[in-house]
Amino acid sequence: MASRMTTGRLALFLQARGKQLQPGTLAKSVNDLYGVMRSLAPDHDWGWLQQMRNLLSSHAKRQPAKAKALTHANELLNVGHELIEAAFAGTATIQDPLAYRDGLIILMLILVPVRITQFSVIRLDEHLHQAQDGEWRLQWAAEETKTRKAAIHPLPPELVEVLHLYIEQVRPRLLAKAPACTDDGALWIGVSGRPVSAQVLRKIIAARTKAALGYSINPHAFRASAASTYAIEAPDHAREAPALLDHSNPRTTERYYLLGQRAKHLLAAHEALRHAGRQTR
Repeated sequence: MASRMTTGRLALFLQARGKQLQPGTLAKSVNDLYGVMRSLAPDHDWGWLQQMRNLLSSHAKRQPAKAKALTHANELLNVGHELIEAAFAGTATIQDPLAYRDGLIILMLILVPVRITQFSVIRLDEHLHQAQDGEWRLQWAAEETKTRKAAIHPLPPELVEVLHLYIEQVRPRLLAKAPACTDDGALWIGVSGRPVSAQVLRKIIAARTKAALGYSINPHAFRASAASTYAIEAPDHAREAPALLDHSNPRTTERYYLLGQRAKHLLAAHEALRHAGRQTR
């Protein structure tokens, strides 16, 4: 009996029912399944199923009532891409720096699903690094994370391109609104020219997702969406999906690219469309 309950079958269930059931109902279904399997095979290791149950239960508790189902990471990636596209307003230059910033926030948070307090304190020279192999990463020291473990998150190259454009063009424009303030390297800058707090980021994310999807999604739900999407898209590694949320092991971060590849193709498509638009003007 235990051999029939596999990560692949759970992934198929999440894929089939994830868009039909409300988060609470989906979490209850997995919780019931966990209870049944423990009763039928008490000596079997059901740790992976317990982790997924806990993840979905946490998501259900935090998700706004208007969220009708677990949001697939693709939908959030699309929200980010559309904001970035809108920032250009059909031109070759960024016309709306806030739309570009907010699009990047959403893209990065679904691809680097860390806690919002950790996400909000990113500093350029402190957390953003380029490894010897050329790969760009976000890194946090153990004392900066809730788990007290060092965290390493590789960034897909196309996301790095969007990030660099923000750093080179958008961030300076926002900083210019507060010329008297010292630049401390904070990545996320607000409309006042000063660093934004975790609370402000929560409001930005809620407002942008509600405008795009019809309901707001809080930052914690991004973590559930990332891990659940990983389980759906990579069923053979479904038991490792919760590890996406705390990368303390470089071997774990390698699997992160399965989700990152989706951003790669979407970002490339948007860039191609933008390039075509420039050629026709």
